[in-house]
Amino acid sequence: MPTKLNNGKESLVHTADVAAKVSEDTKAAVEVMVSSAIKATEDAKNLLAANQQVLEKNFAVWQEFNQTYSRFVLEATQQVLDESLAFRESLDKVMIGSFKKAHALSEQERQVMVDAAELFQDQAQAGSEYMAKMFTTASKVMTTTALFSDWAAERAAKMFTSMSATN
Repeated sequence: MPTKLNNGKESLVHTADVAAKVSEDTKAAVEVMVSSAIKATEDAKNLLAANQQVLEKNFAVWQEFNQTYSRFVLEATQQVLDESLAFRESLDKVMIGSFKKAHALSEQERQVMVDAAELFQDQAQAGSEYMAKMFTTASKVMTTTALFSDWAAERAAKMFTSMSATN
């Protein structure tokens, strides 16, 4: 059996003492590792919770912006359509008045006025059709925006659900 020097004398190394010391050191090392793992797990949970809160707040801000923007576009479109209708009604009144005056003029003058009125009406009709086309395009854009908004909300909800499920 191995020996060691102790105060100038040789003595036997007590295997049981060495094993007990190694056991105590191993137990202390395991306790340090376990407590470090628990701390790391708690830190990770806190980080994930903070990230989820940030994502939820960002989603809420984005959703509010999207709703406000959509409302703005709809209200602006409605106002332009209302003004376009009012303009067309006013134009109709002017045209009716012009036709009444044209009827009182001589045949030749009346024809000139009728031609001018028809040209003006054609231009007004073209302008009205252009406005309708523009607003149809705006409506398509708003529909596309709404579809994207719904898709993005669904994706975000799935992401939050899957993140919550992993916790």
